Amino acid sequence: MEFEFRRDVTGELAASFSMGHEAIAAWLLEEVGSRKAVLPDLYSAISQLQNCERWEYLRDGQEYNLRLTRSEAEICNAQIDFEADDIDADQCEGLGFYDDEARSSCGLDDFLNMLQEWERFVRSR
Repeated sequence: MEFEFRRDVTGELAASFSMGHEAIAAWLLEEVGSRKAVLPDLYSAISQLQNCERWEYLRDGQEYNLRLTRSEAEICNAQIDFEADDIDADQCEGLGFYDDEARSSCGLDDFLNMLQEWERFVRSR
């Protein structure tokens, strides 16, 4: 997963992610942004997952929800249930359930690395 963080001409935070990971960029900007209180909670959950102290972590957001497992991070538009994969693809035709801007996933280690890079970027303000 490739990503780039920057500020636009007005100083607003911006993030670009590789194809297939667009929902992660949207989640990062909408649900994390520069809110410092979010990251320690995420780091704690990731540590617990890596140490086999929990199976899953869920964080509901305004626009996007986050689900972490011991191996994966998944971002999903809040209007779409994480279990949408169980729905027959024919039922979803034309509904956009598989749109990259609505759902993305990556490995837990990659997700942790991205969060750490984001934290460094936001601090460098």
